[in-house]
Amino acid sequence: MAELILRVRDLQSAIAHLGAAEDAMLRGSPVRTGAGFASLTGIEDEVDMFLRGVQLARASLADAAKTAARGLRELMGEASALDAQLAASLDAGFAVRGAPR
Repeated sequence: MAELILRVRDLQSAIAHLGAAEDAMLRGSPVRTGAGFASLTGIEDEVDMFLRGVQLARASLADAAKTAARGLRELMGEASALDAQLAASLDAGFAVRGAPR
């Protein structure tokens, strides 16, 4: 059976990278003006549709990164709560008791 190991530092790193990706998608998107351009080949509409698609894709990727980071933060919080509950449920003494020798 495969073992799943989630390290806090790895989750924190993933959250930071997702935040950077979100920022890059939002900051890296130039604001489009409403004015198009004239093309000698007549492909203005196709170029405009493509640029709108790129803008939508960048916004979608930014939203996905934000959602994933939020999910990881929630996972970390739930793991901390589970750790606290487990610690509270253990006796203050030894976890394993054996028979006297």
